[in-house]
Amino acid sequence: MTSDLKSCEDILNKLKRHSKATPFLEPVDYVALKIPDYPEKIKTPMDLKTVSQKMKDYTSQTEFVNDVKLIFSNCYLYNGEESPISKMAHELDTYFDSLLGKSLKNNVDLEVCTNVLNELLKTKHKKINWPFLEPVDIKLVPNYLSVIENPIDLSTIKRKLPFYENRIEFFADLLLMVNNCYKFNAKGTDIYSCGEEMEKLIDRNCGFLNEKDLINNISQLKLQMATLSSTMSLYEDVLFHVRKKEGKRKIFSLDERIRIADIVSKLDEERCVKIALIIKKNDQNFSIAGKEEVEVDFKILPDFIVEEIDTFLKKENVNIEQSSEC
Repeated sequence: MTSDLKSCEDILNKLKRHSKATPFLEPVDYVALKIPDYPEKIKTPMDLKTVSQKMKDYTSQTEFVNDVKLIFSNCYLYNGEESPISKMAHELDTYFDSLLGKSLKNNVDLEVCTNVLNELLKTKHKKINWPFLEPVDIKLVPNYLSVIENPIDLSTIKRKLPFYENRIEFFADLLLMVNNCYKFNAKGTDIYSCGEEMEKLIDRNCGFLNEKDLINNISQLKLQMATLSSTMSLYEDVLFHVRKKEGKRKIFSLDERIRIADIVSKLDEERCVKIALIIKKNDQNFSIAGKEEVEVDFKILPDFIVEEIDTFLKKENVNIEQSSEC
């Protein structure tokens, strides 16, 4: 199955789950519904189940779209545009168009990115693209990975093309590639100069970037983050209730957490590191900023970790008066 048809299958599954999809999930049973004239008026019946069965036979996205649209046109033809069931069909039809629009947009993005990449790879640009064609050979440049955390090159970007969510992600990798070049190579060297020319070439071919779209995307992401933050708070409230009900662990109030955080902020370096290791042991995503700095938000730290830190402080017989600045 091609990527286009795979996206069609995803769209079909979403259509089936829509609240207005029920009348269109199965073939019209004109006997049970007592509408014997249905076969006379509707010469080519269609429904979502039949579309699903035909998925393996479709050779293009157009065939799929035509069959789904046939479901709605049959409904309008038989029931009239203003009937309740036609209004359901219209809502599902609109939803289908929105899903299809996103799918087509992704295809357009892929085409745009492919065209840009093909231009960057052309032999006429060989004087500037040669350092970026393949991954840096670590055998020849053994210290590269100690300087560059996220290596990227044009061949890797080409392999990633089908997996970019949008053209912005694609451009971000191109930008990373150039910035890696600037970071590793001294200004004025041949490769650094290639990076400067490559950046100009990228900018000339990436006319799809504009400030308005980027601002809109950032606003949408901020809204999603706010929603996720709110959802996380709800889950934390429920978790607090469950732990309190089960009585398995001590529940630390906000005041207690602030008190412990205040103590930790004044510990010596050795004890700060021990606190960091306690957290790291229980949370693999936690990273230690450095020997002289341990950043922890005690307001969101799980109770069982706070409890272990509190136990450690008690064993060390530490209080605010005793401790000194980290």
